[in-house]
Amino acid sequence: MISQTSHPGDAADRAIDAIETVAAQRRTDALTRLERLGFSSIAELRAIAGSIRLTSRLTVNFHPDRLDRHGRTVAEGLLEDGRFRSQFETGISNGGRFAVQGGRRPQWEHALFAGAYDGDSAVRPIYGTLDVTQDPHGGAPRFGSCYLVLAKHCFDRATFCFGDSHEDPQDLGTLREFMPVLAGLLESAAMGDGLGRGLD
Repeated sequence: MISQTSHPGDAADRAIDAIETVAAQRRTDALTRLERLGFSSIAELRAIAGSIRLTSRLTVNFHPDRLDRHGRTVAEGLLEDGRFRSQFETGISNGGRFAVQGGRRPQWEHALFAGAYDGDSAVRPIYGTLDVTQDPHGGAPRFGSCYLVLAKHCFDRATFCFGDSHEDPQDLGTLREFMPVLAGLLESAAMGDGLGRGLD
């Protein structure tokens, strides 16, 4: 799963609106999938979604000793800047190095967020995980040996997808439009995947 944390300005608002629009369009299909799993009560589903918000956390995993394009470690950058910077700003990736203009990451983001972040490398989403299990290593330890836990209010400025963002995920949502993501989570749990544990 991914989360897109708050960045001031219109780009984040447009990204959230784009995800909510898609999630609303896919709500009926998600409810059908959830009904197949035995969940037919909207009140019950809303209670489950509310419980996920209360008991989960948003985490951003990172390697503190990786050097950014200015020769600073991620830890030094956090200390000096007081904020976590995107892959586009640091030149660091814990996955593929696709976060460059003309690279594959901008193409994925264009499709995922309906072009909300096109053309501005300084304003980009920060990728993390909806850590449903509160893993002691953070929600996505393969992306870093350390992690930040975001404040609860960040849930209101987050977008979610079930699965990896570069694989054209279909289960998208926000807290206001969460049913497609909930369908992905509960289908995963039904298959024995532990509510997506280990998924990003």
